[in-house]
Amino acid sequence: MPKKRKKAIIISIVVLLILLLILGGVCVYLYLTTDAFKSNRTLFEKYLAQNFNVIQNFMQNKSSNIDNLLDNSKYTSNLTGNINYASASEQENNEETSGNLINNLELNMNSQVDKVNQYDYKDIRLSYETENVARAEYIKENNLLGIRLDGIKQFVTIDNQHLDTVSNTLNVSEDTLNQLSLLLSGEIDISELINFTDEEKEILAERYMNIIDEETDQQSFNRVNKQAIEVNGVQMTANGYYIETTKEAFNNVLIKLLEQLVNDEIILGKIDNIENKLLEYNLISSSEDTDLRNQFVEYVNNYITEIRNTNIGNETHRITVYESDGQTVKTVIETQENTINVDIYNNGTSVILQNSKIDNKNQTKNLIKLENNSQENMQNVIMQYEKVENDVVKNNIQFETKKELKDGQIEGNAALTYEIDGNKIELGATEFIQQVNEFEDKMELNEENNVSLTDLGEEQINILIENVNNQINNVTSKIDSNELNTMLKELGFIKEDIFKEQEPIQVTEVERNRFNSQLVFFIGEKQKSDNINLLLNTIASNLEDATIENTTTDRGEEKLSQVVLTIKRNTQNDEKLQEVRNAIEENKGEEFDVEMSYDEGTLLINRIFIKVHQEE
Repeated sequence: MPKKRKKAIIISIVVLLILLLILGGVCVYLYLTTDAFKSNRTLFEKYLAQNFNVIQNFMQNKSSNIDNLLDNSKYTSNLTGNINYASASEQENNEETSGNLINNLELNMNSQVDKVNQYDYKDIRLSYETENVARAEYIKENNLLGIRLDGIKQFVTIDNQHLDTVSNTLNVSEDTLNQLSLLLSGEIDISELINFTDEEKEILAERYMNIIDEETDQQSFNRVNKQAIEVNGVQMTANGYYIETTKEAFNNVLIKLLEQLVNDEIILGKIDNIENKLLEYNLISSSEDTDLRNQFVEYVNNYITEIRNTNIGNETHRITVYESDGQTVKTVIETQENTINVDIYNNGTSVILQNSKIDNKNQTKNLIKLENNSQENMQNVIMQYEKVENDVVKNNIQFETKKELKDGQIEGNAALTYEIDGNKIELGATEFIQQVNEFEDKMELNEENNVSLTDLGEEQINILIENVNNQINNVTSKIDSNELNTMLKELGFIKEDIFKEQEPIQVTEVERNRFNSQLVFFIGEKQKSDNINLLLNTIASNLEDATIENTTTDRGEEKLSQVVLTIKRNTQNDEKLQEVRNAIEENKGEEFDVEMSYDEGTLLINRIFIKVHQEE
């Protein structure tokens, strides 16, 4: 053979091999990165597996800029919250809900927060219409947590590293204090507890897909192209991959999957993580007979037994997975009894799961919605559960929160709705957050405004408890207890009345004498202004309100006539007190007559009348 021809053949073979290698590489690339050359079974399993990423995507989809501001910057916050309740009859008849007294409550909370330096201060007020009925201040500095109640001059602080001592002082369980600390700190991140590594995801995908492979045959898998479907109310076209089997074959696969689940250490390990965190914060007891792992295993095993006991029938069951642009957008599970739709949208960060069941001509729909639309400068999260029977909403629970960042300011809204059998309560809140360099009038703990709870005597603790009870009574006095009980019953929270008519406050004779004796000294006529100022100093920590009354002289001038002080133990109203001081100062040349009245129930002094003395 001539050398030239031999050389040409060799070159042709090399070129052919190169072309085959290139073609092979392209095919491998297409197989790995696209759906080309893959079987219906492989594609079904691929897109079915994507369903299991949605919960993790939902929790991890966050606004980086908003989180960065809240975690690393100083900011002030102003939050206003309100409540709105309407019974089923009110909604059915389109009645106004303003008559419901609880709807007149409003919450206002001003905050200063610096997470980097472990500082958090909140001024919390609860008002009824325009009247403040309860107030408390909360502060956190490093390990110290402090509360200052309205009418008390000092913060009472506890060290959250020594809750055992505080527990003994307050006679409150350490578990309860731990739970309070958890509530205030918000340290638990659920997403971290159930986060799966990439390796764990690969192991789980291979493990459970192998079970499906072993228990099904290739002919059971099919596909539909360019199918018209609806995802979260939006019409679209998608490719579908489905498996169609009998009820018995379907349940056999399900049983195998569940049997693997109860022995899967990756899954059980996540349950252990949750349990350990709950134990750390004493939200569950380690002395319980069964732990969460065993409870989970027992539940799944009972479900397996239930399936086996009813696993008879040749009805067709079908599972279809739809994809668009390589992403799972919808999964449909169809049996004779019910249909389950799983819609995935917002790039895999949001999901709607709806289970529709028809039983004895009654149709029931249960819907779970987890929607996360968060972006760099915006957070928008919706969580909802809804139960509908024969097109009537029986139960609806929805929480939505939205924050938007603009020019260093965050505007946020949150709403919680709970509805059952037509009775609906809504909690709403609006918040404005402003990034700052430094806090104006920063509240800090010092020797003058701070006392440790462990340093308080029994009498001082009793005063604190009485102050709390007084503020609770202020709130409940504005709302009819029967109305409150009715509302909670209609919402399904209670079965029997828990709020009773307010009973008279019991006061011992020693307490009565001690309280009244400090005031009766000032009763009398022709008191000088200096003496009135001493009286004002005495009642400064027991003043609820004050009214200044004037009369008009013959010359048309306004002249002080009388000051009426409303007295309530352990209540402080510095604004009113200063107004009275100013009025007395302006009339310091006058003489005053002082009279007092007593509460009919407690016999404590409840009113002081300071009248400008008039010569007869």
